[in-house]
Amino acid sequence: MKISGTQFEIANAPAACRVDMLVPAVGDLVVSQTDQFTPPPKIKADLKQYHLTAETTVPQNTMQFVTLIWPHHVDEQLKAFATVEPIGKGYRVRATMPDGRLLTLLLDPSGQADKSEMVVQCSDVDGKSVFAFDSKCAVR
Repeated sequence: MKISGTQFEIANAPAACRVDMLVPAVGDLVVSQTDQFTPPPKIKADLKQYHLTAETTVPQNTMQFVTLIWPHHVDEQLKAFATVEPIGKGYRVRATMPDGRLLTLLLDPSGQADKSEMVVQCSDVDGKSVFAFDSKCAVR
């Protein structure tokens, strides 16, 4: 696994996956990897298991995460990218997909699941809406 700030790449041919942790931002979060357990397991095993830890640089009682997971073929040069911007209490994430489509995610994490509003809208490169879902996964 390669870790670069809050982005990491995992490969196990023929599959690979890039993970982009967009919120919290670089500098507010430290990502590390280990094959150790805390506490160590009571049973000795020859299998290595790797664990990823994301820690805030300043202690927090709660933390919001916005993370994109990009699965792809190990031989594919992934040409996808995303930006995030705060809007109100939530975020707008714009992700350009490998095939050129633009995906926009609007998330308002009010802290109350019954009042949270999440809309996922997938648009093509011309901005034409392809589909959208609301917080109950109903097609809009």
